[in-house]
Amino acid sequence: ETLASLRGTGDPLERSTMVVEASRLVDVGEPEAALAILDPLMASGEWLGNYYGAIAYQTRGKALSATGSFEEAVADMAKAANMLREQQEETLRQSNAAARARFQFEEVNGKVALLAEQRRSEKLIFAIAGTLGVILIGTLLLLTRNALLSRRQFQRQALTDQLTGLSNRRGVSQRAAQIIADAIAQQRPAMLVLLDIDQFKTCNDRFGHGAGDDVLVAFAESMRQCVRSGDAVGRWGGEEFLVAMPDANVHQARLILRCLRNACAKI
Repeated sequence: ETLASLRGTGDPLERSTMVVEASRLVDVGEPEAALAILDPLMASGEWLGNYYGAIAYQTRGKALSATGSFEEAVADMAKAANMLREQQEETLRQSNAAARARFQFEEVNGKVALLAEQRRSEKLIFAIAGTLGVILIGTLLLLTRNALLSRRQFQRQALTDQLTGLSNRRGVSQRAAQIIADAIAQQRPAMLVLLDIDQFKTCNDRFGHGAGDDVLVAFAESMRQCVRSGDAVGRWGGEEFLVAMPDANVHQARLILRCLRNACAKI
């Protein structure tokens, strides 16, 4: 049901969820159904990068092998291996760049320390330079702190639904995609639940949009009380909400949803 509700949205979450579903179908002995999901996705050109791309090719290789298409299966497995190798090489390049940056910082820091030591012999110049340095550093630190605070505030606003205070569609999609990626990498369960509020339009039409907003806010607060601290919760759009639950099975998801239903009954 979750896959059907996400299909056609174009979100990275949709594509990664399709790969997860195809992998599950292969594991339960339904390779044809897995191919029916993977073939259109991989032909569309809407790709997921090396990590999910490698998983998709690996999954399709298993499905093709199970259906007797061994040559195509070998080709897909080779593509998966190449994509994983490219990802590892990119990670290594980034790591080397970070190491070079640290080395350059330490080199510059050493030169600054040497310059400060030389100036200590010139007391008058040192005192003036020190005073100016403190003022300059303090000003720079204050400006940097204000810039960082402003940036973080803008980032939070960009990922937050202003009415409910929950993550917006973009924010919860990013967190849900990360939960799925971690679940695949660690071979652990995860659940996605898409919820909506029944008769919400009737409430708006009868009592006004202000009352509808109050319902959304109350529903969001009930979700905060029922979900776990590590769950991702957000407003998907209108009266729809998405919950991503890492390390959760169907039974645990039902307990959380039962708590939410009981809480909503008291609103």
